[in-house]
Amino acid sequence: MSEAYNEFLINQDQIFDKFRVATAEVGVTQGIERDPGIDPQAAFLIAWRYPSRTTDLIDEFSGEIADALASDGNPGALRYNAKNAHTTVSDYSLEKGLVIDPSRVDHEEVLDTLRQAVKRALDEGGASHHSDLAVDFTGHLTNGKTVIATGVPTETVWEINQRVLSSSQDLGIDLKGSWGSHMTDSRFTDSHPADSSKVQKLIQLIHETPAFGASQPESIDVGYFQTDPQNGFVFTPSERFELGS
Repeated sequence: MSEAYNEFLINQDQIFDKFRVATAEVGVTQGIERDPGIDPQAAFLIAWRYPSRTTDLIDEFSGEIADALASDGNPGALRYNAKNAHTTVSDYSLEKGLVIDPSRVDHEEVLDTLRQAVKRALDEGGASHHSDLAVDFTGHLTNGKTVIATGVPTETVWEINQRVLSSSQDLGIDLKGSWGSHMTDSRFTDSHPADSSKVQKLIQLIHETPAFGASQPESIDVGYFQTDPQNGFVFTPSERFELGS
């Protein structure tokens, strides 16, 4: 295990610890609140994608959260369905109110650069870097605004992430990367007090829903996402890089 990879795992777990504290407090001393991440916004996106045995689980769980929090026509939570489930390598140019249009020359130039970066990252080590690819999804946590599936990547997944970032920088785009290998299960669209039946049901779901377990990514997709309360989170890939078994 490299020192840099170990440092990544330590830093990631420190963030997960904050989620663990919040999960213990939601339903006891604090409720949930609307996540501003549901407001209209967009960004270019590079993401790991998973087989249906994993994405079907997030689809079901995300729907259960939305149903538990729904009221008066409000879905209660922004769903992440099987089509949009992902783990972020990096987003780019996240902006409120942005609408990404691939027919625009400047937007297509960004997508093309990100595609080149991923291709370079996967080609660097050859087929050896397509083995030992997995993220172990170990459970579910909330910070009071969203629910995530906590994930631990293999060192190979982490290494490819780093190569994508460095390749992109060489091509003129600085990516910030992601703080951790997780999947977003849901984002809350409304606020509820700790003692509400909806929050109590949410906590029950988080504790009782089994971890998704280890999953081997099928591809890295390059594209963009749009998010708004009406349509939810929509990820539109422009190119898919299939990963060998």
